[in-house]
Amino acid sequence: LINNISGHAYVDYPIERYQSIHPYKKNLERIARYTRGSGSQLVYITQPSIFKPDLTPDEKRQLLFGPVFCSRKVGTFTREWPSVKSMWQSMAAFNDIVKSVAQDKNVLLIDAANQVERNFDNFIDDVHHSKKGGQLLGSIVAKAIIDAKLIDQHMEQSSQ
Repeated sequence: LINNISGHAYVDYPIERYQSIHPYKKNLERIARYTRGSGSQLVYITQPSIFKPDLTPDEKRQLLFGPVFCSRKVGTFTREWPSVKSMWQSMAAFNDIVKSVAQDKNVLLIDAANQVERNFDNFIDDVHHSKKGGQLLGSIVAKAIIDAKLIDQHMEQSSQ
């Protein structure tokens, strides 16, 4: 138990608590297998988020994901949800899976999580981008696709 705010607790959960991690990896592997069979070029992108170990109190108040989507009832009038540290570690674990599967399956990886600054200029909440953040992410993805010459490759294959 980390913090107690009006009967609600922030908890440092172990990564194993996030049950969707293993199905997530299996789904990424399946997508890679099916896409490869279609002749399409797959691109995996890590998920940028606001989570970082040194969020300010104002930034913490703007977080929604833990209390809204990950809370659980622990008493008649109390709930608990993942701490910022726990959410940060879980996002890192999910992004590590994306990187691992991309490497194992030879899929182009765009590590956007490490290119979008973690602040509320780029995000409107935990994981959703502001207009500025969306434009930044779009630029990162477009540059990576152009640098990998995926557009040229696709255009050549389409014209044959």
